[in-house]
Amino acid sequence: MRAHGLRLASALLLSGLALGCLSTAKETEIGAEEAKNVAASIGLVQDSALVDYVAAVGARVAAHAKRVDVAYQFFVADAQEPNAFALPGGFIYVTRGLLALVNSEDELAGVLGHEIGHVEARHSLKRVGVASPFAIATGLAGFAAGIVSPTLGRVVAGTTGAVTEGLVVAPFSRSQERQADAIGLGLAASAGYDPAALSTFLETLGREGALQTGKEESFHFLASHPTTPERVRKTARQAGGMTPGAAAPIAQSRGHFLEKLDGLLVGPDPAGGVFQEHVFLHPLLDFTVSFPPGWKTVNTRQAVYGADPTGTAVVSVRIAGAGSDPAEPLRRINEESRQPLEGTPVKVGSLSGVRSRVDTRTERGIETVDVTWLAYDGNIYQVTGAAPRKQADGFLAPIRSVSESFRRLTPAELRSIREVRLRIARARKGETLPSLVERVKSVWPAERVAVANALATDASLEANQPLKVPVEEVFKPRS
Repeated sequence: MRAHGLRLASALLLSGLALGCLSTAKETEIGAEEAKNVAASIGLVQDSALVDYVAAVGARVAAHAKRVDVAYQFFVADAQEPNAFALPGGFIYVTRGLLALVNSEDELAGVLGHEIGHVEARHSLKRVGVASPFAIATGLAGFAAGIVSPTLGRVVAGTTGAVTEGLVVAPFSRSQERQADAIGLGLAASAGYDPAALSTFLETLGREGALQTGKEESFHFLASHPTTPERVRKTARQAGGMTPGAAAPIAQSRGHFLEKLDGLLVGPDPAGGVFQEHVFLHPLLDFTVSFPPGWKTVNTRQAVYGADPTGTAVVSVRIAGAGSDPAEPLRRINEESRQPLEGTPVKVGSLSGVRSRVDTRTERGIETVDVTWLAYDGNIYQVTGAAPRKQADGFLAPIRSVSESFRRLTPAELRSIREVRLRIARARKGETLPSLVERVKSVWPAERVAVANALATDASLEANQPLKVPVEEVFKPRS
């Protein structure tokens, strides 16, 4: 749950439109609209030094693209999964999760070149006519806007990844992937980079996927680009026939490259709130709420959710808007409703609130929806609970316990929040990878640190050799 307002993505309705005839201006308009959705749904990393570096590498590769009618732009998406994607009009993204696995500027150039290749061939645009490139979980309209039924389904099923990141990338065809590979390799080589680095990175992703799933071929690069051994071999063969242009890299050595990644956030971002068992803590908004023990929970950029183990009842907590009058959201609803709702003043600790209960029709049938609005620190928080009408009374107490637990964080709770940052550790003479991992207190085991650094677990380390290692640190509030 983020501290700023959010806009849910809307589908692009292009039925009857000949996509191949779209002007560049229209293509850019489509991409810009989806870029807003990316910023709202998964967010963008704001580390200017890192983003500027990625953009500089991307610009060097894009300078050799054949399409000169688009202005390529490069961003780092605030997602922990290793991913990259391209939008129509030249909007190119890599995630911070992908950067954590990259080991050279050549590899980064290969990934960016591949995504530029999709734009060059208009692959991203061709997908729009079938479905929007992004499927964002949308909420129930009207009164129960705080509850997202697709999210509830994923909470119950335990598959929260797509909801947490808020993004589902439509897959490319195999032929489109091969074409983007070929274009990207050529662009990287023309920009002075080693084109073989893309196959090296694909191999790293395959190893990472095998660690995460136990099945080498089940991991999908960029949520749609399969990292099969065949693809690794093919890109390596293609690269072998290319000669890189004469150009010095921006980062002069692997050590200089790794310095660009020092401090990179790894894993979930505590700035959007964290769960400690069934208690949710938001360090930037400075509040905490407790969900009933045993309920399944998930935190998204739009809201934080909880569902009972059977999936019968669900509760969400979100910001309804800025203000100090908790009755204002109810007044807005009543201005637009033919059946005005009654509100009852409530107190939660020292906070003023308004509560309303109503039966309404949702996609699950007739449900009883219980809403509490609380004024806190310049915002109106909306705690919405829902359950089928016949079972609602049995869930009233646990639903209302969430709003009644709303309070400010204590200093001890704030200090308890941790984050994981990628740090550059230097090996000591004679040190092994497992001993280095133990010395620096890595949150990843030696096997995963080896993959992230493109090494074998039993590799011999040289004295002063730099390695990427994620370590746990006290969360530092930031804007």
